[in-house]
Amino acid sequence: MLIPISAPTFARPIYLGSLGETPTAELSKNGAAFAAGAGAVVELAGGWYVYNGVYPDNDTLGSLAYLFDAGNQDPSFVDDVVQNIPGGAVQGVTGNVDGNVNGDLLGNVSAGVADNIALALLTFVNGIEPGFTPQEALRIILAVLAGKLAIVGNTVTIRDVNDTVDRVVATTDTNGQRTGVAYDVS
Repeated sequence: MLIPISAPTFARPIYLGSLGETPTAELSKNGAAFAAGAGAVVELAGGWYVYNGVYPDNDTLGSLAYLFDAGNQDPSFVDDVVQNIPGGAVQGVTGNVDGNVNGDLLGNVSAGVADNIALALLTFVNGIEPGFTPQEALRIILAVLAGKLAIVGNTVTIRDVNDTVDRVVATTDTNGQRTGVAYDVS
């Protein structure tokens, strides 16, 4: 799972399964000893919490392991990988789903929280390709698969499925090969 973040802040969701906890968060950067993170854990709803990390939590390349401990249950571990820190800004984090997440998860999450989680996943910057959120990429994909197509000279235009915007405009050479492509993901 790609979890794009950018300095100075980022959010790491965690499912603990119970409400009203006050979990602590410790981080291990690239195999170092666990230490208190600079950010804070905030309860969302339905057993979901979010660690609001701040720089310098994400200032080290490599493994970024989290230990969440609410005191009255087994600690919960998740692990991400800080991939790139150009100029001090983290470009992306990849990771594994926490072992506490189970098949009954959606039954424990309210509709509002589920909507917020879905929105967060759809709007991750660089979530599929650099410069595109998953939501923007899906708009392009849907238009290309199901939108109206117009070819005028060396210009190919693909409309969105609601026929309200030119989603993709490509110019081609005399062999029909694309020489330029513009996207409107609004």
